[in-house]
Amino acid sequence: MLRGALLLTLLPGVTLAQSVQERRMGVEWASTKGHPMEASISVALTSLMPPTADVARWPSIDRRKSAYEKGLFPLPVGDDEFRAEIRVRFSIAADGTATGCEVTKFSGIQTLDSHACPHLRQHLTLTPGLSSEGTRFGGAVELSVTYSSGRFFVLAPDGKARRGKDRDAIPLKPIDRQAVGFSRIDGLPDHIESVSGQLRVEQNGSVSACTLTSTTEDDRFDLSVCDRLRIWRFRPALDPQGRAHAANYPFWVWRWR
Repeated sequence: MLRGALLLTLLPGVTLAQSVQERRMGVEWASTKGHPMEASISVALTSLMPPTADVARWPSIDRRKSAYEKGLFPLPVGDDEFRAEIRVRFSIAADGTATGCEVTKFSGIQTLDSHACPHLRQHLTLTPGLSSEGTRFGGAVELSVTYSSGRFFVLAPDGKARRGKDRDAIPLKPIDRQAVGFSRIDGLPDHIESVSGQLRVEQNGSVSACTLTSTTEDDRFDLSVCDRLRIWRFRPALDPQGRAHAANYPFWVWRWR
């Protein structure tokens, strides 16, 4: 009873009848009405740095090595939709070592505000920047950390979201080997296995920015990857009410698959 009473001060509208309890992130459960529910944490750059002539790669999230979406959700949750955003400044050295994390925008929920930086320092990996001359450099990135719990999106045959949580942007054509220019005669060294990055997908489904998070070690090829992907079209990201909004779209393409 004490846990439920305490939670009422944090999540307005939650009642004890809703089976408020601890949840594992990314693991589905059923609400009291049988709806599929999930608690999760998402991390995204608050802005994208555009490609420039002297920078082949800006410091960015390495999603292959990051495991921040696992573990217990920091708050017990129930049937009610819940969403809170925190912003942090995360710093790394040139060797990729995390050197600092500070909250720059608080959610107002102490449990979440105190959870973000320790959790990210343990589970988030950033890729250092890389100059066009091949020198790695560190720096700081501004991150949006969103804690959410609620229903899944239910998509109708027309692709429109009816109810649920956010839907990510969806490319109208696959972003594959051919899309980025990989081929048996692309001229890249044999040890280059992939390329990854993030696209800024606007409300109308167009791409307004491209930033690589891993490179091919060939500046001209890196720039051509972004040139190719800037003309890509998407179904835009949708909020829980089905409204389109701008969002970042991460991509990862293997060279030989």
